[in-house]
Amino acid sequence: MRHTASNESGTVASLTLACLFQVPHHVAFVMDGNRRFAKAHQLGHVIHGHEKGFQQLAKILEWCQELGIREVTVYAFSIENFKRSSEEVDGLMKLADEKFAKLLAEREKLEEKQISFRFFGNIAMLSPSLRKHIAQIHTSRGVVNVCMPYTSRDEMARAFELMRKGREKVGLIEESQISEWLVSRCLDSRRGTEPNLLIRTSGEKRLSDFMLWQCSSSHVYFDDVLWPEFTFWHLCKALLSYQYHCSSIEVLILCFIVFSRFDACSSRKLNVAKMLQHHQRRNGLLRSPSLTSLRT
Repeated sequence: MRHTASNESGTVASLTLACLFQVPHHVAFVMDGNRRFAKAHQLGHVIHGHEKGFQQLAKILEWCQELGIREVTVYAFSIENFKRSSEEVDGLMKLADEKFAKLLAEREKLEEKQISFRFFGNIAMLSPSLRKHIAQIHTSRGVVNVCMPYTSRDEMARAFELMRKGREKVGLIEESQISEWLVSRCLDSRRGTEPNLLIRTSGEKRLSDFMLWQCSSSHVYFDDVLWPEFTFWHLCKALLSYQYHCSSIEVLILCFIVFSRFDACSSRKLNVAKMLQHHQRRNGLLRSPSLTSLRT
């Protein structure tokens, strides 16, 4: 059965939301709560909770596509998750292997829907079988970014190592060229956009080392629902929250960018940056003290 927004809530609700509100270009998900779902529903083993989570992800990706969200990033597996029991980790890797093999088998259908995938993370930590599937699925222009195995610290460490090699071994990078822009071009996400909206399920109010560089100006939305129970209406609530908060922030960011281009005075730029930070703190929107995405 094809799961769409129409199945969940009706075509009218989907079209109304898409027409009346500004939909974010890029939404990122921290898919949390699979294990608690398995325990709450007495599924016998946590891997069945992860299976339900994969099934729900397929629905959510279709809803996002129908609503006009052009890029989605999902936190599929943290490097920290390798510290869990070998039974759970092995089960997750087997499940991922099966799902990726299925994606390969359905490649033509995905191409018809204009859905493609990119993979972010330390791929070398995965099994040869998974790496092979990822190499076959991965495209340079992804609509869905799958982070596994991933942490933001590892991503930045690999970016810095890439810059070090570029400067010391290859001689392509001058010290004066090291900048925020160069760092961003060395990250896994260099071919994508920064998330406008970050959604985390299960009630946990932390980012868990997920896209810390990229989400410096994202609106962060926390929902108490467990990931396998995240419905179309939960997605609508998150989008409404984004709509409510994004307008004033975007106006201020635009003012800052324009001001930066026409006034080279660094002290005035700093004052504007402080004003932006104050506005975000006052409205409870500041999730990171840096404004790394406000590039001149």
